[in-house]
Amino acid sequence: MSETNQSIIAAATHAVALAGYALDHIKGLGAHVDGASFLELGPGNNFGTSLIIAGLGARCAVADRFLHSWDPSYHPAFYEELRRLWGAPCAPLDAVLDRGGYEGVLAMHLEWAEELDSVPNESVDIVYSNAVLEHVMDLPQACREVFRVTRPGGVNSHQVDFRFHGNFDRPLDHLIGDESAAAAFIASTNGEKGTRWRPVEARQFLRGAGFEILDEEHNGFATDEYLADVAPRLRASGSRYGRWPVDELRLTGVRFMLRRPRNQLSAS
Repeated sequence: MSETNQSIIAAATHAVALAGYALDHIKGLGAHVDGASFLELGPGNNFGTSLIIAGLGARCAVADRFLHSWDPSYHPAFYEELRRLWGAPCAPLDAVLDRGGYEGVLAMHLEWAEELDSVPNESVDIVYSNAVLEHVMDLPQACREVFRVTRPGGVNSHQVDFRFHGNFDRPLDHLIGDESAAAAFIASTNGEKGTRWRPVEARQFLRGAGFEILDEEHNGFATDEYLADVAPRLRASGSRYGRWPVDELRLTGVRFMLRRPRNQLSAS
């Protein structure tokens, strides 16, 4: 088997797993995809999750500041393999393969999470993201914007990886240093190395936007050995996180399960 074929099989296998996780999270929120409006933020280089969910009856859209267009050298083979692995009828997968593109199958929004200008107010039943919100440039604004587009009574599921993406073995190293240096670093890397905001702050932003937090799945943690090493370095660097209790820095991965309360106005 060629390296390309192995890569496609691995990517399609991962996409099936991600779709399964998304469906489990949606079910856990008490929501149903059939007939729902579904928006996936930051889907990556394929839209497998949204296409599978569309095949279960949802009206699906994807949004990303770097939205990937159809690549005839990759996507036909990928979606063929995804269809094979999914193993159940999926009309949207059939449609994109027949059409050689997404037109008429998925709504496409080439937009940042902070500026979903083409998504109407209160129009989405389910907003979903996986390892996306740590890359936005303005997390408080992203929370307000996602709240704006969520329908009253609608739900959100967001997995956020708070680690330093330059070195996952040293997940808090990007917190070292003062705020001006950190802001310059985040701007220079276009947010790709992760966010300095901590889970407790993200929780405050989500609540401040108007969301009710239904549940939090804590799924990433810094080790005791690493915390013992990094804590004095944070204090010496002048970082505002140097004054934080170590236990508040330990958590590095969270899935936020949210609901927009009914009859609540947008905070934006």
